[in-house]
Amino acid sequence: MNNIERMILVGDYNQLPPIGPGKIFFDLIKYLKKEEKRAAKHLAELHFNWRQAQGSRASVLASHYAKVAEIPDEDIFTEIAEGVYDISNPKNQSDLIIDYWEDEADLQKKIPEILEYAVSRLERAKSSKPLGDRYNDVHGIPFAKIRKIEAINVIGPYRHTPTGVDNINLEIQKALRGEEAVNKWAKYGYVFSDKVLQVRNYTYRALDHNDGEFKKTDENYIPNGTLGYYLPNKAKKLLIKFPKDYDRYSYYPTKKQTNEMLELGYATSVHKAQGSQFDITIMIVPNEDSDFLNREMLYTALTRSTSIQIILVQKDISILKSRLWLGKSEIVKRNSSLFSTSKGIPPKEFEKYKPENLIYEVLPDLFVRSEGERKISEALAKAEIGFFYEKPLISKDGKSFKLPDFTFKHNRKEYYWEHNGMMNNFDYAERAAKKKRWYEENGFQDRLIETPIEGMSLTQSIKYIFENVLNINE
Repeated sequence: MNNIERMILVGDYNQLPPIGPGKIFFDLIKYLKKEEKRAAKHLAELHFNWRQAQGSRASVLASHYAKVAEIPDEDIFTEIAEGVYDISNPKNQSDLIIDYWEDEADLQKKIPEILEYAVSRLERAKSSKPLGDRYNDVHGIPFAKIRKIEAINVIGPYRHTPTGVDNINLEIQKALRGEEAVNKWAKYGYVFSDKVLQVRNYTYRALDHNDGEFKKTDENYIPNGTLGYYLPNKAKKLLIKFPKDYDRYSYYPTKKQTNEMLELGYATSVHKAQGSQFDITIMIVPNEDSDFLNREMLYTALTRSTSIQIILVQKDISILKSRLWLGKSEIVKRNSSLFSTSKGIPPKEFEKYKPENLIYEVLPDLFVRSEGERKISEALAKAEIGFFYEKPLISKDGKSFKLPDFTFKHNRKEYYWEHNGMMNNFDYAERAAKKKRWYEENGFQDRLIETPIEGMSLTQSIKYIFENVLNINE
Protein backbone atom coordinates (compact mmCIF):
# COMPACT_ATOMS: atom_id res chain seq x y z
CA MET A 1 0.00 0.00 0.00
CA ASN A 2 2.98 2.35 0.43
CA ASN A 3 3.22 3.10 -3.29
CA ILE A 4 -0.46 4.06 -3.67
CA GLU A 5 -0.93 7.81 -4.17
CA ARG A 6 -4.69 7.80 -4.44
CA MET A 7 -7.40 5.19 -3.96
CA ILE A 8 -10.75 5.75 -5.65
CA LEU A 9 -13.79 3.84 -4.42
CA VAL A 10 -16.91 3.82 -6.60
CA GLY A 11 -20.26 2.59 -5.37
CA ASP A 12 -23.78 3.24 -4.15
CA TYR A 13 -24.09 3.18 -0.37
CA ASN A 14 -27.86 2.60 -0.65
CA GLN A 15 -27.30 -0.86 -2.09
CA LEU A 16 -26.89 -4.10 -0.18
CA PRO A 17 -24.09 -4.09 2.40
CA PRO A 18 -21.56 -6.96 2.40
CA ILE A 19 -22.81 -10.47 3.12
CA GLY A 20 -20.26 -10.56 5.94
CA PRO A 21 -20.11 -8.24 8.97
CA GLY A 22 -20.03 -4.47 8.78
CA LYS A 23 -21.15 -1.72 6.42
CA ILE A 24 -17.78 -0.35 5.39
CA PHE A 25 -18.74 1.73 2.35
CA PHE A 26 -21.75 3.27 4.10
CA ASP A 27 -19.60 4.18 7.13
CA LEU A 28 -16.97 5.75 4.88
CA ILE A 29 -19.50 7.96 3.06
CA LYS A 30 -21.10 8.97 6.34
CA TYR A 31 -17.69 9.94 7.72
CA LEU A 32 -16.84 12.04 4.66
CA LYS A 33 -20.20 13.82 4.76
CA LYS A 34 -19.87 14.73 8.43
CA GLU A 35 -17.57 17.66 7.69
CA GLU A 36 -18.20 19.99 4.76
CA LYS A 37 -14.50 20.59 4.00
CA ARG A 38 -13.74 16.87 4.11
CA ALA A 39 -16.63 16.08 1.78
CA ALA A 40 -15.62 18.82 -0.66
CA LYS A 41 -12.10 17.42 -0.87
CA HIS A 42 -12.73 13.68 -0.92
CA LEU A 43 -16.33 13.01 -2.02
CA ALA A 44 -18.03 13.33 -5.39
CA GLU A 45 -21.69 12.33 -5.67
CA LEU A 46 -23.63 11.62 -8.85
CA HIS A 47 -27.11 13.15 -8.60
CA PHE A 48 -28.25 12.39 -12.16
CA ASN A 49 -29.51 8.90 -12.97
CA TRP A 50 -27.55 7.76 -16.02
CA ARG A 51 -28.75 4.15 -15.97
CA GLN A 52 -32.47 4.81 -16.27
CA ALA A 53 -34.07 7.36 -18.57
CA GLN A 54 -35.18 10.76 -17.34
CA GLY A 55 -38.72 10.46 -15.99
CA SER A 56 -38.20 6.81 -15.04
CA ARG A 57 -40.99 5.62 -12.76
CA ALA A 58 -38.92 2.60 -11.75
CA SER A 59 -36.26 4.93 -10.34
CA VAL A 60 -38.94 6.91 -8.46
CA LEU A 61 -40.13 3.69 -6.83
CA ALA A 62 -36.54 2.69 -6.05
CA SER A 63 -35.83 6.06 -4.38
CA HIS A 64 -38.31 5.19 -1.62
CA TYR A 65 -35.91 2.51 -0.41
CA ALA A 66 -32.79 4.68 -0.45
CA LYS A 67 -31.63 6.58 2.62
CA VAL A 68 -31.52 9.96 0.93
CA ALA A 69 -32.70 13.39 1.97
CA GLU A 70 -35.08 13.63 -0.97
CA ILE A 71 -38.82 14.14 -1.04
CA PRO A 72 -40.27 10.80 -2.13
CA ASP A 73 -43.13 10.80 -4.59
CA GLU A 74 -45.74 8.81 -2.66
CA ASP A 75 -48.17 9.20 -5.58
CA ILE A 76 -46.50 6.26 -7.27
CA PHE A 77 -48.10 3.86 -4.77
CA THR A 78 -51.52 5.35 -5.51
CA GLU A 79 -50.86 4.95 -9.23
CA ILE A 80 -49.82 1.32 -8.74
CA ALA A 81 -52.98 0.60 -6.73
CA GLU A 82 -55.08 2.21 -9.49
CA GLY A 83 -53.54 -0.05 -12.14
CA VAL A 84 -51.60 2.69 -13.97
CA TYR A 85 -48.58 0.36 -14.37
CA ASP A 86 -50.44 -2.93 -14.81
CA ILE A 87 -49.13 -5.12 -17.61
CA SER A 88 -52.69 -5.21 -19.00
CA ASN A 89 -52.95 -1.42 -19.21
CA PRO A 90 -52.40 -0.42 -22.88
CA LYS A 91 -51.89 3.22 -21.87
CA ASN A 92 -48.82 2.44 -19.77
CA GLN A 93 -45.85 3.78 -21.72
CA SER A 94 -43.52 4.01 -18.71
CA ASP A 95 -40.54 1.84 -17.82
CA LEU A 96 -42.44 0.28 -14.88
CA ILE A 97 -44.63 -2.79 -15.40
CA ILE A 98 -46.55 -4.53 -12.60
CA ASP A 99 -48.20 -7.96 -12.62
CA TYR A 100 -49.54 -10.12 -9.82
CA TRP A 101 -49.55 -13.81 -8.90
CA GLU A 102 -51.44 -15.74 -6.26
CA ASP A 103 -49.36 -18.81 -5.42
CA GLU A 104 -46.51 -21.00 -6.65
CA ALA A 105 -48.62 -22.69 -9.32
CA ASP A 106 -49.85 -19.33 -10.63
CA LEU A 107 -46.28 -18.00 -10.79
CA GLN A 108 -45.16 -21.00 -12.81
CA LYS A 109 -47.97 -20.36 -15.31
CA LYS A 110 -46.99 -16.70 -15.61
CA ILE A 111 -43.30 -17.29 -16.34
CA PRO A 112 -43.72 -18.11 -20.07
CA GLU A 113 -46.19 -15.21 -20.43
CA ILE A 114 -43.80 -12.72 -18.83
CA LEU A 115 -40.87 -13.98 -20.91
CA GLU A 116 -43.02 -13.64 -24.04
CA TYR A 117 -43.84 -10.05 -23.05
CA ALA A 118 -40.21 -9.16 -22.26
CA VAL A 119 -38.92 -10.65 -25.52
CA SER A 120 -41.59 -8.82 -27.54
CA ARG A 121 -40.51 -5.49 -26.00
CA LEU A 122 -36.97 -6.02 -27.32
CA GLU A 123 -37.82 -7.41 -30.76
CA ARG A 124 -37.60 -5.09 -33.74
CA ALA A 125 -40.38 -6.95 -35.54
CA LYS A 126 -42.98 -9.57 -34.70
CA SER A 127 -41.79 -13.13 -35.02
CA SER A 128 -43.50 -16.51 -35.35
CA LYS A 129 -40.48 -18.43 -34.06
CA PRO A 130 -40.72 -20.49 -30.87
CA LEU A 131 -40.17 -18.54 -27.65
CA GLY A 132 -36.76 -20.14 -27.03
CA ASP A 133 -35.44 -19.04 -30.42
CA ARG A 134 -36.78 -15.52 -29.96
CA TYR A 135 -35.19 -15.34 -26.51
CA ASN A 136 -31.88 -16.37 -28.10
CA ASP A 137 -32.26 -13.73 -30.83
CA VAL A 138 -32.68 -10.77 -28.46
CA HIS A 139 -29.62 -12.00 -26.55
CA GLY A 140 -27.58 -12.54 -29.72
CA ILE A 141 -26.88 -16.17 -28.84
CA PRO A 142 -25.51 -18.51 -29.87
CA PHE A 143 -23.84 -17.27 -33.07
CA ALA A 144 -24.73 -13.59 -33.64
CA LYS A 145 -21.90 -11.11 -34.15
CA ILE A 146 -23.24 -8.88 -31.36
CA ARG A 147 -24.16 -10.77 -28.21
CA LYS A 148 -26.30 -9.17 -25.50
CA ILE A 149 -26.18 -11.73 -22.72
CA GLU A 150 -27.66 -9.20 -20.25
CA ALA A 151 -30.76 -8.37 -22.31
CA ILE A 152 -33.30 -9.98 -19.95
CA ASN A 153 -32.79 -11.17 -16.42
CA VAL A 154 -35.07 -12.45 -13.69
CA ILE A 155 -34.06 -11.60 -10.13
CA GLY A 156 -35.48 -12.54 -6.76
CA PRO A 157 -34.65 -12.14 -3.07
CA TYR A 158 -34.64 -15.85 -2.24
CA ARG A 159 -32.84 -18.85 -3.71
CA HIS A 160 -34.03 -22.12 -2.23
CA THR A 161 -37.71 -21.44 -1.55
CA PRO A 162 -40.47 -22.77 -3.86
CA THR A 163 -40.59 -19.37 -5.57
CA GLY A 164 -36.83 -18.80 -5.30
CA VAL A 165 -34.43 -18.42 -8.22
CA ASP A 166 -33.30 -22.08 -8.15
CA ASN A 167 -36.80 -23.27 -9.05
CA ILE A 168 -37.47 -20.31 -11.34
CA ASN A 169 -34.36 -21.20 -13.36
CA LEU A 170 -35.69 -24.71 -13.94
CA GLU A 171 -39.09 -23.36 -14.97
CA ILE A 172 -37.51 -20.92 -17.44
CA GLN A 173 -35.27 -23.64 -18.84
CA LYS A 174 -38.33 -25.83 -19.50
CA ALA A 175 -40.27 -22.90 -21.01
CA LEU A 176 -37.46 -21.96 -23.41
CA ARG A 177 -35.82 -25.29 -24.24
CA GLY A 178 -38.69 -27.71 -23.75
CA GLU A 179 -39.02 -30.23 -20.93
CA GLU A 180 -38.46 -33.18 -23.27
CA ALA A 181 -35.22 -31.70 -24.64
CA VAL A 182 -33.95 -30.99 -21.14
CA ASN A 183 -34.68 -34.52 -19.95
CA LYS A 184 -33.11 -36.11 -23.05
CA TRP A 185 -30.11 -33.94 -23.88
CA ALA A 186 -29.00 -32.16 -20.71
CA LYS A 187 -25.24 -32.25 -20.03
CA TYR A 188 -24.66 -31.84 -16.30
CA GLY A 189 -28.09 -30.17 -16.18
CA TYR A 190 -27.56 -27.82 -19.18
CA VAL A 191 -28.72 -27.88 -22.80
CA PHE A 192 -27.60 -25.93 -25.87
CA SER A 193 -27.98 -22.12 -25.55
CA ASP A 194 -28.71 -22.19 -21.83
CA LYS A 195 -27.59 -19.07 -19.98
CA VAL A 196 -25.17 -19.94 -17.19
CA LEU A 197 -23.92 -18.01 -14.18
CA GLN A 198 -20.40 -18.18 -12.76
CA VAL A 199 -20.83 -18.43 -8.98
CA ARG A 200 -17.20 -18.31 -7.84
CA ASN A 201 -14.11 -16.34 -8.85
CA TYR A 202 -12.06 -18.77 -10.92
CA THR A 203 -9.36 -18.94 -13.59
CA TYR A 204 -10.19 -21.63 -16.15
CA ARG A 205 -8.01 -23.47 -18.60
CA ALA A 206 -9.48 -22.29 -21.92
CA LEU A 207 -8.94 -22.93 -25.62
CA ASP A 208 -7.42 -19.89 -27.35
CA HIS A 209 -8.69 -19.92 -30.96
CA ASN A 210 -5.90 -17.54 -32.03
CA ASP A 211 -3.32 -20.31 -31.81
CA GLY A 212 -5.34 -23.45 -30.99
CA GLU A 213 -3.64 -23.83 -27.58
CA PHE A 214 -5.20 -24.40 -24.17
CA LYS A 215 -4.15 -21.69 -21.71
CA LYS A 216 -4.71 -20.64 -18.12
CA THR A 217 -3.86 -16.94 -17.84
CA ASP A 218 -5.26 -13.77 -16.30
CA GLU A 219 -7.37 -13.43 -19.44
CA ASN A 220 -9.25 -16.55 -18.41
CA TYR A 221 -10.20 -15.29 -14.97
CA ILE A 222 -14.01 -15.29 -14.70
CA PRO A 223 -15.40 -13.28 -11.76
CA ASN A 224 -18.27 -14.40 -9.59
CA GLY A 225 -21.57 -13.21 -11.12
CA THR A 226 -20.49 -13.36 -14.78
CA LEU A 227 -23.15 -14.57 -17.24
CA GLY A 228 -22.29 -16.84 -20.15
CA TYR A 229 -24.01 -19.43 -22.33
CA TYR A 230 -23.71 -23.03 -23.52
CA LEU A 231 -22.54 -22.92 -27.15
CA PRO A 232 -24.04 -25.66 -29.36
CA ASN A 233 -21.32 -27.90 -30.83
CA LYS A 234 -21.14 -31.14 -32.83
CA ALA A 235 -19.16 -32.94 -30.15
CA LYS A 236 -21.95 -32.17 -27.69
CA LYS A 237 -19.39 -31.17 -25.08
CA LEU A 238 -20.23 -28.62 -22.42
CA LEU A 239 -18.71 -25.58 -24.15
CA ILE A 240 -19.22 -22.26 -22.36
CA LYS A 241 -18.76 -18.80 -23.80
CA PHE A 242 -18.10 -15.86 -21.50
CA PRO A 243 -18.30 -12.17 -22.48
CA LYS A 244 -14.64 -11.27 -21.88
CA ASP A 245 -13.91 -12.43 -25.42
CA TYR A 246 -16.66 -14.59 -26.91
CA ASP A 247 -14.83 -15.42 -30.12
CA ARG A 248 -11.30 -15.95 -28.86
CA TYR A 249 -11.81 -18.28 -25.90
CA SER A 250 -13.85 -21.45 -25.36
CA TYR A 251 -14.26 -22.95 -21.90
CA TYR A 252 -14.73 -26.69 -21.32
CA PRO A 253 -15.45 -27.10 -17.60
CA THR A 254 -15.20 -30.57 -16.13
CA LYS A 255 -18.17 -32.12 -14.34
CA LYS A 256 -16.58 -31.18 -11.00
CA GLN A 257 -15.98 -27.58 -12.12
CA THR A 258 -19.52 -27.38 -13.48
CA ASN A 259 -21.03 -28.51 -10.20
CA GLU A 260 -18.89 -26.10 -8.18
CA MET A 261 -18.68 -23.07 -10.48
CA LEU A 262 -21.83 -22.87 -12.62
CA GLU A 263 -25.57 -22.50 -12.23
CA LEU A 264 -28.38 -21.76 -14.65
CA GLY A 265 -28.30 -18.02 -15.32
CA TYR A 266 -31.82 -17.12 -16.44
CA ALA A 267 -32.66 -16.02 -12.90
CA THR A 268 -30.25 -14.75 -10.26
CA SER A 269 -30.48 -13.61 -6.68
CA VAL A 270 -30.39 -9.87 -6.00
CA HIS A 271 -26.99 -10.34 -4.37
CA LYS A 272 -25.59 -11.89 -7.56
CA ALA A 273 -27.18 -9.19 -9.73
CA GLN A 274 -25.58 -6.38 -7.72
CA GLY A 275 -23.10 -4.59 -9.98
CA SER A 276 -24.84 -5.74 -13.17
CA GLN A 277 -27.42 -4.07 -15.38
CA PHE A 278 -29.97 -5.47 -17.82
CA ASP A 279 -32.19 -4.07 -20.55
CA ILE A 280 -35.20 -5.68 -18.87
CA THR A 281 -35.28 -6.85 -15.28
CA ILE A 282 -38.09 -9.09 -14.04
CA MET A 283 -38.25 -8.94 -10.27
CA ILE A 284 -40.18 -11.60 -8.35
CA VAL A 285 -41.50 -10.43 -4.98
CA PRO A 286 -43.11 -13.06 -2.73
CA ASN A 287 -45.46 -11.85 -0.02
CA GLU A 288 -43.22 -13.18 2.76
CA ASP A 289 -42.61 -10.78 5.64
CA SER A 290 -39.00 -11.83 6.16
CA ASP A 291 -36.28 -9.45 7.38
CA PHE A 292 -34.14 -10.85 4.55
CA LEU A 293 -36.24 -8.80 2.12
CA ASN A 294 -34.94 -5.44 3.32
CA ARG A 295 -34.94 -1.91 1.91
CA GLU A 296 -31.45 -2.23 0.43
CA MET A 297 -32.46 -5.39 -1.41
CA LEU A 298 -35.48 -3.68 -2.98
CA TYR A 299 -33.40 -0.64 -3.93
CA THR A 300 -30.68 -2.80 -5.50
CA ALA A 301 -33.22 -4.88 -7.43
CA LEU A 302 -35.14 -1.85 -8.70
CA THR A 303 -32.01 -0.16 -10.05
CA ARG A 304 -30.73 -2.98 -12.30
CA SER A 305 -32.77 -2.19 -15.44
CA THR A 306 -31.79 0.26 -18.17
CA SER A 307 -35.00 0.02 -20.19
CA ILE A 308 -37.91 -1.75 -18.47
CA GLN A 309 -38.52 -2.88 -14.90
CA ILE A 310 -41.13 -5.62 -14.50
CA ILE A 311 -42.30 -6.49 -10.99
CA LEU A 312 -44.10 -9.78 -10.38
CA VAL A 313 -45.53 -9.31 -6.92
CA GLN A 314 -47.60 -11.80 -4.96
CA LYS A 315 -51.24 -10.75 -4.39
CA ASP A 316 -50.78 -6.99 -3.74
CA ILE A 317 -48.16 -4.32 -3.01
CA SER A 318 -48.45 -4.48 0.79
CA ILE A 319 -44.96 -6.01 1.02
CA LEU A 320 -43.54 -3.00 -0.90
CA LYS A 321 -45.35 -0.52 1.34
CA SER A 322 -44.15 -2.26 4.51
CA ARG A 323 -40.53 -1.61 3.47
CA LEU A 324 -41.03 2.15 3.47
CA TRP A 325 -40.20 2.12 7.18
CA LEU A 326 -36.48 2.75 7.81
CA GLY A 327 -36.52 -0.01 10.42
CA LYS A 328 -36.61 -2.51 7.55
CA SER A 329 -33.07 -1.46 6.61
CA GLU A 330 -30.22 -3.94 6.97
CA ILE A 331 -27.78 -1.03 7.33
CA VAL A 332 -29.75 0.39 10.27
CA LYS A 333 -29.69 -2.98 12.00
CA ARG A 334 -25.94 -3.53 11.70
CA ASN A 335 -24.28 -2.57 14.97
CA SER A 336 -20.89 -1.60 13.55
CA SER A 337 -18.90 1.50 12.68
CA LEU A 338 -15.48 2.23 11.19
CA PHE A 339 -14.84 5.71 12.55
CA SER A 340 -16.63 5.94 15.88
CA THR A 341 -17.93 3.84 18.72
CA SER A 342 -20.92 2.00 17.37
CA LYS A 343 -24.24 3.01 18.92
CA GLY A 344 -26.44 0.33 17.52
CA ILE A 345 -30.12 -0.08 18.27
CA PRO A 346 -30.95 -3.24 20.26
CA PRO A 347 -33.32 -5.47 18.23
CA LYS A 348 -36.07 -5.21 20.87
CA GLU A 349 -36.08 -1.40 20.60
CA PHE A 350 -36.75 -1.22 16.86
CA GLU A 351 -40.50 -1.50 17.40
CA LYS A 352 -40.75 1.85 19.19
CA TYR A 353 -39.64 3.69 16.03
CA LYS A 354 -42.44 2.27 13.87
CA PRO A 355 -44.63 4.89 12.13
CA GLU A 356 -47.65 4.00 14.29
CA ASN A 357 -45.79 4.47 17.59
CA LEU A 358 -45.48 7.73 19.49
CA ILE A 359 -41.85 8.75 20.09
CA TYR A 360 -40.57 10.94 22.93
CA GLU A 361 -36.83 10.87 22.26
CA VAL A 362 -34.24 12.05 19.75
CA LEU A 363 -34.23 9.85 16.67
CA PRO A 364 -30.98 7.90 16.10
CA ASP A 365 -28.80 9.11 13.21
CA LEU A 366 -29.48 5.96 11.23
CA PHE A 367 -33.23 6.41 11.49
CA VAL A 368 -33.47 9.82 9.84
CA ARG A 369 -32.86 10.94 6.28
CA SER A 370 -30.88 14.04 7.24
CA GLU A 371 -29.17 15.82 10.12
CA GLY A 372 -31.94 18.43 9.91
CA GLU A 373 -34.57 15.84 10.78
CA ARG A 374 -32.49 14.68 13.72
CA LYS A 375 -32.35 18.26 15.05
CA ILE A 376 -36.12 18.65 14.74
CA SER A 377 -36.67 15.39 16.64
CA GLU A 378 -34.27 16.69 19.30
CA ALA A 379 -36.27 19.94 19.66
CA LEU A 380 -39.59 18.08 19.92
CA ALA A 381 -38.18 15.62 22.46
CA LYS A 382 -36.73 18.47 24.53
CA ALA A 383 -40.18 20.12 24.60
CA GLU A 384 -41.66 16.75 25.66
CA ILE A 385 -43.82 16.62 22.55
CA GLY A 386 -44.43 13.07 21.37
CA PHE A 387 -44.30 12.60 17.61
CA PHE A 388 -44.76 10.04 14.86
CA TYR A 389 -42.03 9.74 12.24
CA GLU A 390 -43.17 9.28 8.61
CA LYS A 391 -46.64 8.17 9.63
CA PRO A 392 -48.92 7.91 6.56
CA LEU A 393 -51.40 10.78 6.19
CA ILE A 394 -54.37 9.72 4.08
CA SER A 395 -56.15 12.07 1.65
CA LYS A 396 -59.81 13.01 2.07
CA ASP A 397 -60.92 10.62 -0.67
CA GLY A 398 -58.76 7.82 0.76
CA LYS A 399 -56.96 7.28 -2.56
CA SER A 400 -53.55 8.81 -1.84
CA PHE A 401 -51.21 9.41 1.06
CA LYS A 402 -48.14 11.36 2.11
CA LEU A 403 -45.45 10.65 4.68
CA PRO A 404 -44.94 13.80 6.78
CA ASP A 405 -41.53 13.86 8.43
CA PHE A 406 -43.16 14.47 11.82
CA THR A 407 -46.78 14.23 12.97
CA PHE A 408 -47.60 15.48 16.46
CA LYS A 409 -50.34 17.03 18.58
CA HIS A 410 -49.98 20.22 20.58
CA ASN A 411 -52.81 22.02 22.37
CA ARG A 412 -55.31 19.56 20.84
CA LYS A 413 -54.22 20.42 17.28
CA GLU A 414 -52.43 17.98 15.00
CA TYR A 415 -49.45 19.30 13.04
CA TYR A 416 -47.48 17.92 10.08
CA TRP A 417 -43.84 19.05 9.91
CA GLU A 418 -42.00 18.79 6.61
CA HIS A 419 -38.29 19.55 6.50
CA ASN A 420 -37.19 20.59 3.01
CA GLY A 421 -33.42 20.60 3.20
CA MET A 422 -32.51 20.67 -0.51
CA MET A 423 -34.56 23.55 -1.95
CA ASN A 424 -31.59 24.70 -4.03
CA ASN A 425 -32.15 21.58 -6.15
CA PHE A 426 -34.72 22.32 -8.89
CA ASP A 427 -36.32 18.83 -8.99
CA TYR A 428 -36.46 18.69 -5.19
CA ALA A 429 -38.12 22.12 -5.03
CA GLU A 430 -40.71 21.03 -7.60
CA ARG A 431 -41.57 17.93 -5.56
CA ALA A 432 -41.83 20.09 -2.42
CA ALA A 433 -44.26 22.44 -4.18
CA LYS A 434 -46.30 19.48 -5.43
CA LYS A 435 -46.47 18.06 -1.93
CA LYS A 436 -47.56 21.41 -0.51
CA ARG A 437 -50.40 21.57 -3.06
CA TRP A 438 -51.56 18.14 -1.84
CA TYR A 439 -51.76 19.46 1.72
CA GLU A 440 -53.81 22.45 0.51
CA GLU A 441 -56.15 20.35 -1.65
CA ASN A 442 -56.88 18.09 1.33
CA GLY A 443 -57.43 20.89 3.84
CA PHE A 444 -54.27 20.35 5.88
CA GLN A 445 -52.55 23.66 5.01
CA ASP A 446 -53.25 25.35 8.36
CA ARG A 447 -51.55 22.45 10.16
CA LEU A 448 -48.51 22.26 7.89
CA ILE A 449 -45.12 23.38 9.22
CA GLU A 450 -42.23 23.73 6.76
CA THR A 451 -38.56 24.27 7.46
CA PRO A 452 -36.25 25.93 6.91
CA ILE A 453 -38.09 29.26 6.78
CA GLU A 454 -36.74 31.44 3.97
CA GLY A 455 -33.91 33.67 5.18
CA MET A 456 -33.39 31.65 8.36
CA SER A 457 -31.11 28.80 9.33
CA LEU A 458 -32.73 25.59 10.56
CA THR A 459 -31.89 26.47 14.17
CA GLN A 460 -33.52 29.89 13.77
CA SER A 461 -36.52 28.31 12.00
CA ILE A 462 -37.10 25.81 14.81
CA LYS A 463 -36.90 28.59 17.41
CA TYR A 464 -39.37 30.75 15.42
CA ILE A 465 -41.87 27.88 15.04
CA PHE A 466 -41.74 26.96 18.71
CA GLU A 467 -42.25 30.57 19.81
CA ASN A 468 -44.72 31.83 17.16
CA VAL A 469 -46.62 28.76 15.97
CA LEU A 470 -46.61 26.45 18.97
CA ASN A 471 -46.34 29.26 21.55
CA ILE A 472 -43.58 27.50 23.45
CA ASN A 473 -40.85 29.65 24.95
CA GLU A 474 -37.65 28.19 26.33
